Amino acid sequence: MLAEGGRRDAVSGTLATGLRVGHSPRWTSSLGCLTATARQEGVAQGLLLRGVGASMSRAALLTAAQMASYDHIKTVSRRRGVPEGPSLHVGAALVSGLLATLACNPADVLKSRVMAAQAAGESGTLAIAWQVATREGPLGFYRGFAPAYARIGPTILIQLPVAETLRRAFGVRAL
Repeated sequence: MLAEGGRRDAVSGTLATGLRVGHSPRWTSSLGCLTATARQEGVAQGLLLRGVGASMSRAALLTAAQMASYDHIKTVSRRRGVPEGPSLHVGAALVSGLLATLACNPADVLKSRVMAAQAAGESGTLAIAWQVATREGPLGFYRGFAPAYARIGPTILIQLPVAETLRRAFGVRAL
């Protein structure tokens, strides 16, 4: 529904913006979309499971890169004389967001492509990964990097310093 969404023309009722300009919306509600998808693709795929493997990979890579890099940057910085405090936490969070985006962007690209695969007549995460690699090269896995960092960076920039503040407030020592 999100991919084909858009503003409807008041006269014709067709979509005036979005990916399906000139067409009528296929569904009138989220429930209608869910039942139609389950009917067309079967329950296993139809219940919004397409791309779940790529989504889980993306989430795991994002969290692992974010937390590991943040703690490592803090540890190395403190060894080099940077005092514990907000400046260290914000700086480590900025770099951590960049590294997390680098780690998860390939899975993010695959997740998006797998979810849109039916429209393109493709199937399978490995087949799609092969197509990205052969058609676009390694940099194809980093398409949309700037918007991805614009989405992830601010979240991490707020999340990790707040977590540090809460940790200190509750007397929890860093590892």
